[in-house]
Amino acid sequence: MTIYLEIPSTLRKFCGNVPVLALEAGTVDELIRVLKNLYSEFAEKIFDEEGNLKGFVSIYIGEESINMPKNGVNRNLPDGERITIISAIAGG
Repeated sequence: MTIYLEIPSTLRKFCGNVPVLALEAGTVDELIRVLKNLYSEFAEKIFDEEGNLKGFVSIYIGEESINMPKNGVNRNLPDGERITIISAIAGG
């Protein structure tokens, strides 16, 4: 199953400077593993050591927000699904 992961501009430098990654994953858990294998530095920016999203990151699967992938790791990702990552930017 090919899914499309939209990358926020602030994190693109950790995954080849592309706005969208086409990845093979059938579940959220597989997506996390693929990201850790292919883009480990990127994965470290959005997931903690246990695979939970860091507090400043939100993930949308389609139009549904999930804030802790660990809770939905078995969720199926249909072929062609678009997943959006949004990271909060802080500073002054």
